[in-house]
Amino acid sequence: MPFYKIAKMVGISPRTVELRYRKLVEQQVILQTTIRIDLGKIGYDGKAFIYLGVSKGIDRSVIIEDLKKIKGIYLIAAINGNYDILALLAVKDFANIIEVKDNIGKLSNVEKVDISFVPDETYPMSRWINNQIPQIISSQ
Repeated sequence: MPFYKIAKMVGISPRTVELRYRKLVEQQVILQTTIRIDLGKIGYDGKAFIYLGVSKGIDRSVIIEDLKKIKGIYLIAAINGNYDILALLAVKDFANIIEVKDNIGKLSNVEKVDISFVPDETYPMSRWINNQIPQIISSQ
């Protein structure tokens, strides 16, 4: 969200918002800023969370490199728990999910693959979070 919009929402100047933002970056409260794309506006129906279980003793980085080659996967993370890797897939349609699941199933040392589809308008719950940000900044 641009500084001027935040400033207007909380009733302070854009320069004050910018200074407070820079202070939070310097204090390493804000570690990174990024953009978030509305997948629905560029032709996708939503996203799929792909959970992979890897064979015991296998280096996850090898499978992560293979996942990077699959079209539509835009985030990959090594995780702990019931699964070893989480990937996010921008989904065009149901056939796209099946195709990607089949491609992942062909990778060696992948023992299990589970997928959850989420329509783009339901996750993340950013509207609520975005509405809270100006209140947080104005209290700094």
